[in-house]
Amino acid sequence: MKAINPMNARIRSARSDSRITIVIAAAIALVLVVSAVVGWAVNSDRPVAAAPPDYSAQASAVASVVQSAMTSQNLASVIVRVTRGNDVVTEQAFGDSMTGVTRSP
Repeated sequence: MKAINPMNARIRSARSDSRITIVIAAAIALVLVVSAVVGWAVNSDRPVAAAPPDYSAQASAVASVVQSAMTSQNLASVIVRVTRGNDVVTEQAFGDSMTGVTRSP
């Protein structure tokens, strides 16, 4: 019979533990890679949401035209709503509709 050396048993155990650690690390890496690929494939067909249009320049231009028209036409008040398709470019009220009554769109 061959005698069992306790040192050899420890070395075998350490090798076995390191193999298990490597297998677990490889499995985790594989899961992460598959998750990333599946997530990319699922999300690649989705349209990217467009940022809402910025109409501040147009709204300022409309306000200038309205204020100029109020002066030239001697208007006490004007309510304006400008749309582009379904988007509201500007909605404003200028002046007073009656003495002491605040304007509102």
